[in-house]
Amino acid sequence: IVLHAIGVRLRLARELLAEMVAARTLDTGNTTPLAESLARRFRSAGFPAADVMVVGAGPRNRNLVVRLRGRDSSRAPILFLAHLDVVDAEPQRWRTDPWTLTERDGMLWGRGVLDDKGPAATIAAAFLEAKAAGFTPQRDLVMALTAGEESGVDNGV
Repeated sequence: IVLHAIGVRLRLARELLAEMVAARTLDTGNTTPLAESLARRFRSAGFPAADVMVVGAGPRNRNLVVRLRGRDSSRAPILFLAHLDVVDAEPQRWRTDPWTLTERDGMLWGRGVLDDKGPAATIAAAFLEAKAAGFTPQRDLVMALTAGEESGVDNGV
């Protein structure tokens, strides 16, 4: 049962990462479609609409902020932070398609896997799994997946 549960969690994280890598959220591009797609996923998973926000200074660089409500809202929340934007890839320098998550030699390849979509997918999967399991933390947990880290423009942080 434990191995099955781990497999389900890894599958969700990998599915999220594949979606994130495929989204060309370049530092000169647009994070909003990915933030909105992820927001729909969180709402479908049972997060209240008020706790799933797509916000930002401009229309092209929106951030996703999700709150998992805890038992004691008087305590300061814990923030989990990652960014969705990436610098452009030079496809000729890649052995795989940079916009398709690919497993090769036991490693995952794709634009942003290390900086910073891998951590973003892990955090998002943990929040979704916690909700699915009915987990209520002691205090609120907040996930912020931001834009503008690579360019500094409309920096979500």
